[in-house]
Amino acid sequence: MRTMIWEPSDALVAWGNEHFGRMPVGRVWAPDDSGVQYQKLSQTSFLLIFLLNFPQAQEYHEKFTILMEACGYACLLKNWRAMEDSNPRLRLRRPEGYPDYPNRPLNLREAPPS
Repeated sequence: MRTMIWEPSDALVAWGNEHFGRMPVGRVWAPDDSGVQYQKLSQTSFLLIFLLNFPQAQEYHEKFTILMEACGYACLLKNWRAMEDSNPRLRLRRPEGYPDYPNRPLNLREAPPS
């Protein structure tokens, strides 16, 4: 159920059509500082795979879902993982410092310096 009244601009829909359209199936989209991650399942659908349990991340997810729908994509919600954190802004900015983060470097010693 949608709790937000928000519509993407024509320019944002045009960006979404281009960005989502050229993204290969199987690719993960993790917008910077959003707290959400999606995987492109097919030419017409994305799957939510990560959602930080934080109000801002949930708001971004609602907006991204509206944008995806405006671009002709379905956003599926099965098998996603909610994550709680005492400092979500830190997780969003420096995920490599968290060993359980899905996109962490394989070897934390190789993580870029702060």
